[in-house]
Amino acid sequence: MYLSMQQPREAMDVLTPAFKDTLAEGQTVAMPLGDAMATIYQSARDYESAEKIYASLEAIPAVRYVAAYKRITVASRRQNISQTVSELQALAQTLPPEQGDLRYAITRDFAKYREYDLALSMLDRWIEDRPDSITLLQWKGELLTDMGRLDDARVVLNEAISRKPAEATLYVKLARTELTAFDYPAVEATYERLRKVDVASRMLSLAAEGELFLSIGLDAEAVQAFAELESVARPSDPRVIYATGKAYAGMGRNKEAIE
Repeated sequence: MYLSMQQPREAMDVLTPAFKDTLAEGQTVAMPLGDAMATIYQSARDYESAEKIYASLEAIPAVRYVAAYKRITVASRRQNISQTVSELQALAQTLPPEQGDLRYAITRDFAKYREYDLALSMLDRWIEDRPDSITLLQWKGELLTDMGRLDDARVVLNEAISRKPAEATLYVKLARTELTAFDYPAVEATYERLRKVDVASRMLSLAAEGELFLSIGLDAEAVQAFAELESVARPSDPRVIYATGKAYAGMGRNKEAIE
């Protein structure tokens, strides 16, 4: 409440004793309390105090990895990139498989810092440990796309699809990779494959394909895709409804656009 009222001092008076008590007892509720305190410190540009909050939370086993990641993230605002990358790398090497969200976050951080090779080698090591993980293959495909290694990305994503052909997200990721390569026929072919999975996937495919056509100025094709989508089940997603109207407007069919 005090935070929403922009009263940081009053907020800290309430948060500090509660944080100390829950921290001393090793309760996981200390994490959201610490988050609130760290937010206040960061708003005052007191990054060292925010780091100390997260460092203390690393003593609680259930939140130690998340706390360590948040500490490094705060520290990145005051230290050089190489130091941040080094600390992230050290943390990544200790993460157990169940810390999937953190693993993903760290690989995306490496990509943000343009440490693509480091991210790729880490992913390959995790894939070695868990060769059956479709999620890791998907991440690798995304990373290879970011690196501009589009053919390699296609191979990886197609491998993931072959292992789990009912996973619609994989087709969407592959289509985006093919779009990055400006291979529009391949994009359409991928969405056609997705349409054959089930009714829900067909709807997803038509919506994504319609938005794609709209983004590259193929208004008539977009309308056709959205019309087919309506024949399957009238879309309730306001983004699809808006996109359909926009496609009609682009064709000069204002009456249909308004409807």
